[in-house]
Amino acid sequence: MHRSLLIALALLPLLASRGALADSPSSTIGAATSITTSVTGSIDSSSPVILATGDGVYQDEKITTDDQGVGQFQFNDQTKLAVGPGSTIVFDNFVYSSGSSPSKIVIGLTSGAMRFITGKADHNSYEIDTPTATIGVRGTVFDVYTKPDGEMAVAMLDGAVEVCPRFGACRLHNVIGKFLTMSPLGVFDLRDKWDGSFLKGISFKTALPFLSDQDPLVPALRGSTKAVASYVTLAGNDIGKALKPPKLKLPKLNLPKLFK
Repeated sequence: MHRSLLIALALLPLLASRGALADSPSSTIGAATSITTSVTGSIDSSSPVILATGDGVYQDEKITTDDQGVGQFQFNDQTKLAVGPGSTIVFDNFVYSSGSSPSKIVIGLTSGAMRFITGKADHNSYEIDTPTATIGVRGTVFDVYTKPDGEMAVAMLDGAVEVCPRFGACRLHNVIGKFLTMSPLGVFDLRDKWDGSFLKGISFKTALPFLSDQDPLVPALRGSTKAVASYVTLAGNDIGKALKPPKLKLPKLNLPKLFK
C-alpha cells in the first residue's frame, strides 16, 4: 500500500472529532485569522490537529502553541484573541443568545500569554479563568501572562479588568503603564518595573510578547502605539539590565607620558 495512503488512514481517527464539527459550520464559534509556526487544537479527548489560517474553532477546544507559535482568532461577536508562544488556552463556554450576540464567553488560560480584545457582547459576559483567579472584563484591551501555579501579570492597554483570586478580595486594574501582579496565593501588587522580583525567571518578552513586539499581530489585534510604548519605556530598560551581563569596569592605568 502506498505510504501516503497509510499515513492518511492513520490520521483518520485523530481527525474524526474535529471533522464531525467541521461538517456543521454553524457549530463554529470563530476562526483563526493568523497562525504562525505550530498551533494545535484538540476537542475533548481527540489528538491535537495542526491549525491553519482560516480554520474554524469550536467550543471546548484546547489551543496549544509551540515555543515559536502565535495563534490569532476572531470570534462570531468580533471578540479577538492572540495566544503567545508556549501557551495553552481552552474555549470553555461560548453561549450565543441570538444571532451573533453572545450571552457568555469563558476562556481558560492554563498557562502562557495572550492578548484579549472585547467584542459586541455586554462587558459582564466575558470571563477569563486562570489556575487561581477569574478576570472580569469591562470593555477592554489587555495582555495577561500566567504560570501553571497561578502567578500572573496583567498589562492594560484600554479599559479595565477586575481580577478575583479563588480566595480573597478582587482587585480592579485600570492603570495603563503599570503591571498588576498576583502571587499564587492571591496577593496583589501594582508595579511600574519588570525587575525580576516577580515571575522570577520569566523575561518581559516571554510574559508579554505582544508588548515587546506587535509586528506578528494582525492590525485588528494591535494596541495603541502610545499605550504599548508606555510599557516598553517602563520595562524595557529594566529588562535589558536584568538580561545583559554587567559591564566590567577596568581600572584606569597611569601610563608614563612619553611626550611632553
